[in-house]
Amino acid sequence: MLIIRNDQLKAFSRIKLNKFEEKMYVHAKKHFSDEFYGLESKNLIEVSSKAIEKGKLYGFHTQKHVFYFLSLMFLLGSDFDSDVQLPWVYNYLTDQSVSSVDQRMENTWRAAIVFISRIAGDQLEFIRPVFYKLYKFNTQNLLHLTEDNFEKEINCFLLELYPEKYNYQMGGGNSALIKYGLNISEKYNVESSHGKAVIIVLMFVFGSGFYSDPLFYKISNVLNSGTLDENNRINKLLKQIRKYLEAVLITGECKDGF
Repeated sequence: MLIIRNDQLKAFSRIKLNKFEEKMYVHAKKHFSDEFYGLESKNLIEVSSKAIEKGKLYGFHTQKHVFYFLSLMFLLGSDFDSDVQLPWVYNYLTDQSVSSVDQRMENTWRAAIVFISRIAGDQLEFIRPVFYKLYKFNTQNLLHLTEDNFEKEINCFLLELYPEKYNYQMGGGNSALIKYGLNISEKYNVESSHGKAVIIVLMFVFGSGFYSDPLFYKISNVLNSGTLDENNRINKLLKQIRKYLEAVLITGECKDGF
C-alpha cells in the first residue's frame, strides 16, 4: 500500500491512455522513484496493464478512470477490488443505484481516502509504528501458536501490530482475512501455524492479494519457489519484506508516503 500525494495524482492525470503501459514506467521513475523501490519496468507495465483490464470490468474506459483505478491499486494493493478486508470497495464499484460511471469511481475514491485516513492517520502517524514493528518482526513470537489457539492468538497479534486497522475492520473484515489467509497458506503448502500466521500478517498490512501482487513481485517469486522448503520460504519471504521496509524507513519515504 502506497500513499500518493496530490501533486503526484495531478502528474498521473496528464498521462495519455495511448500506449499507457509503456509511458507509465518513464513517468513513474521521474515522479515516484522512491516509492517504486525495486520495481522493474516489466512489473510497472504489468501493474498498468492490470489497471486497464480490471477497470474495463467495471465499465471504466477513459483515461481519467484508469488514472484513478491505478492510483487505488497503489493505495490499497493491486487486488483492492477483491480484497476480503475491503468488501465496501466492490460495492461502490458496482453500485447499480448510481448510473454515472464517473460518480461510481468518485464515490469509491472518496471512500478509499476516508479509509486510509482512519487506518493510517492524516499524517501517516499510525502506519509508521506498524512498519517498524514489522521490520523487527521475529517468527519466534509466533512459535507458540497451535491449531487450538490459533484464531485467538492471531487476532491478538494483529490487534497489537496495527490497532487502528484492526479496530476499524472489526470482526467481519478480520475474520474474513484470517479465513482467506488459511486458504492461501494451504494453496502454497504452508502447513506450520507460525508460517500461516506470517501469511496472514503480511496480508493484513499489504493487502490480501500481496502474494500475487506485481507491486511485490519478489514476494510472489519466493512463495512460488518449488526448490525451497516451507521454513526457508517463510524466512526468505520475511527477508524480502525487510528489504522493502528498510528502503521505506531509511530513505525517509514515510515523510510523504509508504
